[in-house]
Amino acid sequence: MSVIKGFVFDAFGTLLDISSIDQKLVWEFGNKGIELGTTWRSKQLEYSWLCQIMERYQPFSHITRAALQYALNKCAIEVDDRKVTDLANIYGQLPAFEDVAPTLQFLAQRYQLAVLSNGDSRMLQEALSFNKLHDQFDFVLSADEVEQFKPSPKIYELAVEKLEVTKEEIAFVSSNAWDATGAKNFGFRVFWINRKHLPFEQLGVEPDLVLGQLQDLTTNEDIAPF
Repeated sequence: MSVIKGFVFDAFGTLLDISSIDQKLVWEFGNKGIELGTTWRSKQLEYSWLCQIMERYQPFSHITRAALQYALNKCAIEVDDRKVTDLANIYGQLPAFEDVAPTLQFLAQRYQLAVLSNGDSRMLQEALSFNKLHDQFDFVLSADEVEQFKPSPKIYELAVEKLEVTKEEIAFVSSNAWDATGAKNFGFRVFWINRKHLPFEQLGVEPDLVLGQLQDLTTNEDIAPF
């Protein structure tokens, strides 16, 4: 097995806690907030895959706002455009999980680190700066650069080109099973962060390791030597 030379991380749900959105939506809209958050996230992913299939790329921030508007309509919640903008901008202020900063600090001493996300560059820079994480990464890679969304092989290839290593030398880390599936199919070594103890996708592709939290990357003997 090839020696790991770089760690590449998904952003939303892996480094950044998107469940914090639900708390804000419940505070804003009461019981409708739960349905709103669930619909928003599922439609956001659906729109990214739909745009990918139709070959009609849009920045992820546009898709995020469109998905939010759909969710608001579905939940019969009426707000003005300024409020829609304020809600969509939450993605730039998502808190990182508690173990993210120390894990990145540990790994950054030993490996190249990158973020590889469907998020557009502005969203990513805002969220990483908000959490004071931007200095931990050698590269912040966005779907904008190739106008392709994950799980397209072309966006995973972007990490290979930027880190200048083989795909077998990249450890890809994601808490999203569909993303981990795409990355493994591409040829990365894949570490799935399964915080919610869910089953993995049943498509004949398996991650190399399943970890309960991000900080397990610093202690798991199967990832060493460090």
